[in-house]
Amino acid sequence: MVDKQTMKIALVKPPNVGVEVRGMGFYVHRLYEALRRINGLKIDLVDFSYLPFLYHQYDLVHFPYFDNFFLTLPPILLHPFVVTIPDLTQIIFPHHFPKGFRGELKWSIQKNLVTKASAIITISNSAKKDTQSFFNYPQNKIFTTYLAADEKFQVVKSKK
Repeated sequence: MVDKQTMKIALVKPPNVGVEVRGMGFYVHRLYEALRRINGLKIDLVDFSYLPFLYHQYDLVHFPYFDNFFLTLPPILLHPFVVTIPDLTQIIFPHHFPKGFRGELKWSIQKNLVTKASAIITISNSAKKDTQSFFNYPQNKIFTTYLAADEKFQVVKSKK
């Protein structure tokens, strides 16, 4: 049973299966493991859904995977949510990443949806600056949280 002091958070798995085992998928699983250790949080790793009522039991929903040209946010979300945007390389260098008509449409949808977020997390100050610029999102609601090495990486003590 969860007491009234506990915040319930849904950490949403990336909707694209191939992403789950690399890059941002790795980030999601490491973030989940770290957040589980914080007192006062109940965190669930949940499957992505376009249906807003599936997130009804949570105080906050975190979409830690944002893709510019795929629909990685539900069109309607009735609860406060946070989005992690690692970078906007595809938008900054459009000549290297042609999006076509469908990509342009999905970018417009994603761009609109992300502006409804309670906060945005970026992984660098450069990404924060780009996010503020492209989304015209309040800078004081964008938080840079740098990525860290996995706990299995440690300082080498001897050169044997």
